[in-house]
Amino acid sequence: VARTPCDRPLIFEYDLGAENPEQENSCTQNVYQVGTFGTDQVSDACLSIVTHIAHASAYQKLRTEEQLGYIVQAGPWVDGYVGGLTVLVQGNRLPPKEADLRIEAWLKQFGTEIAQMTDSEFETIVQAAVNERTQRLSSLSQETLKHWGEIATRRYLFDRTALVVEALRALKKEDVLQFFERYFSEGGSERRKVSVRVLGTSASDQPTTEACLHTLEDLRSYQATSDWWELPADVAVSSQT
Repeated sequence: VARTPCDRPLIFEYDLGAENPEQENSCTQNVYQVGTFGTDQVSDACLSIVTHIAHASAYQKLRTEEQLGYIVQAGPWVDGYVGGLTVLVQGNRLPPKEADLRIEAWLKQFGTEIAQMTDSEFETIVQAAVNERTQRLSSLSQETLKHWGEIATRRYLFDRTALVVEALRALKKEDVLQFFERYFSEGGSERRKVSVRVLGTSASDQPTTEACLHTLEDLRSYQATSDWWELPADVAVSSQT
């Protein structure tokens, strides 16, 4: 998985309206990379909390109040061993470059919401995340998929749920705030952003003015010169044996 630089966002823009004149809807998906799973239990727990509560906050602000699109989602992003936060807005009200600004404004507000939580509210959210992780599997196929996920990725951490729950229960609100400031706040030391923007006919005349990629060739050139997230140490070792 390519590692996005901290000093500037990676923007990919595709003019779907030019290919399909009937498609008026645009879509903006922002991904904020955090890093490799399993290397820091506290970081993993913080990401679980942030993504657990992000959807309701984003939906309330971007869908209910601002009515930016008929699809608004926020939650965990996973690609291989790398995780983060993703926010998606789809509709025809705003061009993607404007939707991106609204997402960034919501993200700032979201950080404030976390900071203003009482200790009791935070504990309730942590418990909800624990309950979600420890929910009893309803079928043999679900349990099989859970264990096969460890085998297929060569992690073999079959007690992962217990470790995650332990990390969640030890979490403090200050841990989440510091995590949020580092990875998601504008100017954060480890903020890595990817913005994918698909233009419908409603936004074809309002392209992004920032430097961005447009074609498959652009993406291949970027990948050829970018840094990559390293595999977790245990996976790197087992893949060589």
